[in-house]
Amino acid sequence: MRRWLVIGPATIVLFDLVASIGARVGDFDYRLLAPGSLILTTGIAFLAAQDLGRIRPGVIVGAVTATTEATVGWAASWLIGPGAPEQGDRGAWSLVVAAIFVIALGFLEGSFGGLLGRAASRRKRDGGMSTERGSAGRIAGSS
Repeated sequence: MRRWLVIGPATIVLFDLVASIGARVGDFDYRLLAPGSLILTTGIAFLAAQDLGRIRPGVIVGAVTATTEATVGWAASWLIGPGAPEQGDRGAWSLVVAAIFVIALGFLEGSFGGLLGRAASRRKRDGGMSTERGSAGRIAGSS
């Protein structure tokens, strides 16, 4: 699981950097790329859960990835420029609330990705069918 705890956060920070530079150079609203973060976090959680065959790694990786985005990723985008909050939004309380929301969302994304990843892992392991169906199909087919 350690590698997923590196891959997830590194991927989201790289996404934030590229998105920030792209928004600044391309002169478009950085917030339009928010669905990309959601897709990345869910996808990374899916891959972790699929790789390890359990939901829990997906949940943990999703939450850690979101925590990294709400700290390191945001800081990087704010330094580049387009991700910086509006002047009225810079109060510590509003940043804390936004970070908690993003982390909670990451937990949900990790849960969803983890469920899908575990299902995919089982499907892959069982050759595309659940164990019960596979056994019943072989027994029924052999008579």
